[in-house]
Amino acid sequence: MPVPKSVYRVADSDPEVGVALQNAISQFRELGVIIVDVDFEHWKPGPGQREDLSGMYCCEKLLKNSSRIFISEEDYERYGANWFESARDAPGTSGSEEFLSMKAQMEHLGHDVERLLDNNHCDILLATSSTDLPLDLGRLPGIQVPLGFYSADREIVRDSKGMVTKAPNIPYGITLTGRRFSEEKLLACAYTFE
Repeated sequence: MPVPKSVYRVADSDPEVGVALQNAISQFRELGVIIVDVDFEHWKPGPGQREDLSGMYCCEKLLKNSSRIFISEEDYERYGANWFESARDAPGTSGSEEFLSMKAQMEHLGHDVERLLDNNHCDILLATSSTDLPLDLGRLPGIQVPLGFYSADREIVRDSKGMVTKAPNIPYGITLTGRRFSEEKLLACAYTFE
């Protein structure tokens, strides 16, 4: 089971998660799993990897035909859903050369998980749930398994949109991911681990 080096960097930046990840890895080893330390060929977790695609490909017609998707009572700007309108109003279309080029680049990055699994002859990749993985870009399944909860004295941390990401008693976990249509293996692995 590969564990990308970037996962260790994310886990090591948070002592509670780091200890829990090491315990999870030890538990997998006790179950007979061979852990392989690897890294992605192209994907580098962090800002800048996910380019804004001009128009949300899957929602383009809906966005172009709807003057407003949410009603004001839903307070959608506060909860980060205003990207629907940004996508609707973005220049270009899902058929433009620029869009297709970005889409191809994103799909290439998304296949990094599959390449990593293939190159290491593995079925499932292990990461902390806080690690940015290109699962959505590769259209890959993932399942989160809880590891624990942040301590009661944990300082509250918010993201750029004001959403709480870390706080007292907020759960954290690991993500197991595999190739497309490998949900049965992922569920079995998660069940065995739990």
